[in-house]
Amino acid sequence: MAWTSAQVLRAVMPADAHVEWTDPTSAYSLVERRVAPLGAGRSVAELEATGVRVCLLTRQGVGHLATPAHLVQEDDVVHVIGTPTAVEAFDRSMQEAVR
Repeated sequence: MAWTSAQVLRAVMPADAHVEWTDPTSAYSLVERRVAPLGAGRSVAELEATGVRVCLLTRQGVGHLATPAHLVQEDDVVHVIGTPTAVEAFDRSMQEAVR
């Protein structure tokens, strides 16, 4: 029940900076982010330039192993792993308009 509630809350509140997993040394975290309109149109390579690794891209409920050439669309869900600093840079970059 708690897992279901958390999933619903994250869908309703996509800006929630929830961390899915942190390694035992706290050096890396896995986070899930929904792509907002400002982030749409970017390639996975561009997202990874912030220092994170895109592990999985979920589009319309179907998971895909992301390749650098994939372009993210509004409402895609990306699972990224990186250091806290890299995740913060990723989050900031997703708030900027596509150049």
